[in-house]
Amino acid sequence: DLGEGTDILAGENELYELPTEPFGGLEQLSWSPDGKFIAYSCRKLVGKKYAFSTDTEIYLYNIETGSSEVIDMKGGYDTDPVWSPDGQQIAFASDRMGGMDIYIVNKDGGLPTRLTTHSGNETPLTFKDNEHILFQANILPASDDMQFASAQFPQVYEVSTEGGRPVMFSSMPMEDISFSPDGKSLLYHDKKGYEDAWRKHHTSSITRDIWLYSPAAGQKSFGINSEGSFKKLTDFNGEDRNPVFASDGKTFYYISEKDGTYTWRNSDGVEFTRTLDTDGYVITITDTINIPPRIYIIRIYCFRSRDVCSSRNLYIPYIAI
Repeated sequence: DLGEGTDILAGENELYELPTEPFGGLEQLSWSPDGKFIAYSCRKLVGKKYAFSTDTEIYLYNIETGSSEVIDMKGGYDTDPVWSPDGQQIAFASDRMGGMDIYIVNKDGGLPTRLTTHSGNETPLTFKDNEHILFQANILPASDDMQFASAQFPQVYEVSTEGGRPVMFSSMPMEDISFSPDGKSLLYHDKKGYEDAWRKHHTSSITRDIWLYSPAAGQKSFGINSEGSFKKLTDFNGEDRNPVFASDGKTFYYISEKDGTYTWRNSDGVEFTRTLDTDGYVITITDTINIPPRIYIIRIYCFRSRDVCSSRNLYIPYIAI
């Protein structure tokens, strides 16, 4: 059982939306590697300030105290935080210089460093290690890429935390990338075509599947190429998505609609939580963090309506421990 949920904005004096409309999603929340904090992006403004500003800030929610503190680096629309493996730095996307570029900042605050300068939009996906960040962008597919050229199918790039020229990591789309603890393989779910990410009961040839990629022996750098091996791990004709490696590097967890609605499974296909659906709305689990002795902290996201701001639906994140 997942236990009781906790509204991480319950201690605020005002009602704020999280994720932030109109583009926000689960990518606006991210667990720290030690499971003690959640980084999230939020626009904590009201009244005219809310109406005339798009600026958001990144906050750290303390699991133990239930309180949030802002990472002080005022600048613009800051979103999509991603933790470094050592838990000391946070990569994020920001439009503070015009387009959405990748920045990095110390978790304790300070002046963020801009890492990308492409005129398009970049979104951080994960850290490959403490010195390299993977991000998603529509720049230029590889010359031998056979997928239909479209903004729906962005490439994955790698950039150093020190800056410099990004390099292509994968020409094909790879979503929800999770590296094994030893860094020698990765899990991801594919993107074969367009469909709303959380459309329920969808079965077709473009539903997502989970894959394992391992680089070739002796490969000098971890990049996606034909010399490495791909292994398809799911074959359900519906949604299998959001894979996360467990700390043992062998087990992984993911969500699947195989039984009619989203449930949380391990790599043996065994469900270990209740059905993730309540009152007609989808609840999704996106992260599992293993803290010895194998205690799982699971983030749950759901939404409910609140009569505020012209009766818009506000998205309220919950956690269950």
